[in-house]
Amino acid sequence: MLSPTKLQPHLLTIVNCNRFHGEQDGYGAYACPTTGSAGTFKNGLYMGLCWGRSVQRVAEVQAVVAVHPVTKQAKILSNNVGADILSDTHLMEEAKKYLRSMFPAAKDEHMVFILGKRSQTDFRNSSTEPMQYRKTYRNISSVRAADAQELAHLLDGRTWDEFPRN
Repeated sequence: MLSPTKLQPHLLTIVNCNRFHGEQDGYGAYACPTTGSAGTFKNGLYMGLCWGRSVQRVAEVQAVVAVHPVTKQAKILSNNVGADILSDTHLMEEAKKYLRSMFPAAKDEHMVFILGKRSQTDFRNSSTEPMQYRKTYRNISSVRAADAQELAHLLDGRTWDEFPRN
């Protein structure tokens, strides 16, 4: 299993949801296999769900949990809201439930990102092609948003190129 990671509040993780945006957005979570480069991540406070050429939802990442759907093992990689607000046990059970619901046929370990309230935005990739890779990171420290809703508002209509890769 993966190791816990430190929260980076200035970071927006943009994830490619093209094929599965209905599942990812509908359940308020994002899941990806832990194998290969997909299994590495920087723990950004915010996640942008991208399909087409645009981030269409922004949410705070409440927790990141590694879940193995076969063995039913789970491990907290990051509890970003604190165990006094959402217990690790609760988050592990939620992550298992989300993974079963989103990807019932999954056999390999996945990272499940449990998201807070999602806010609509149109934060555009300036490329003429849809996002071709699983994730990218942008440094959003210049925006100084108080929460995901404000971040979504401040990013709406802007492009990724306005923010440095991280």
